[in-house]
Amino acid sequence: RAPRGSRVTENVVSAERYRPEGADALVRLRHAYKVYRVGDMGVVALAGVGTVLYALTLTLELVMEGQLGNLWGRRRMQRDIDKLEGHAIVCGYGRVGRAAAEQLAASGVEVVVVDQSETRLESCPLPHVIGDATDDDVLRAAGVRTAKTLVASLDDDPGSVFVVLTARSVNPDLFVIARSRTDDAEAKFLRAGADRVVNPQHIGGNRIAAFADSPD
Repeated sequence: RAPRGSRVTENVVSAERYRPEGADALVRLRHAYKVYRVGDMGVVALAGVGTVLYALTLTLELVMEGQLGNLWGRRRMQRDIDKLEGHAIVCGYGRVGRAAAEQLAASGVEVVVVDQSETRLESCPLPHVIGDATDDDVLRAAGVRTAKTLVASLDDDPGSVFVVLTARSVNPDLFVIARSRTDDAEAKFLRAGADRVVNPQHIGGNRIAAFADSPD
């Protein structure tokens, strides 16, 4: 009869001998999963740190380039525009539009300039909106609902006609002055809803003729 201790040893050996073949693989799989979870958490943590660093870097670049200051300035300007009532809107900041805006401002009228060229508006001392004046939202940002007067002086007559149509539909009581570049555009502006149509070439030509006729 074998001693009791030898039976225990034999049973342990037998158990190890008949251990399922997939048991070791399962243990290794669990270990690998734990390592993967730890590594995955590390990747997430690194990604979060990278996102924060990128945001800080982008903010610093905006501050250094002055873009953040420009953004705050535009928002402050927009809040001031939203408070205006009875002001004039000048669409197009070319030579004629700039002259009209300056004359209106000199006479004490509050003026908002609209032009899609940011370069043109860099030197504009008046409140302004950067955007396409033919867009309803841009005109609303300029306060067309509460404005008293609008000057349509874009670089082409079709664009100015569309501005007149849009402005008139938003604010029927608006007094609209359109700058005409060609002789046949006056009738189109009037049909679109303009109250006055001005052709600077004709006005300039008439004044030159008047000076020539009466030099004294």
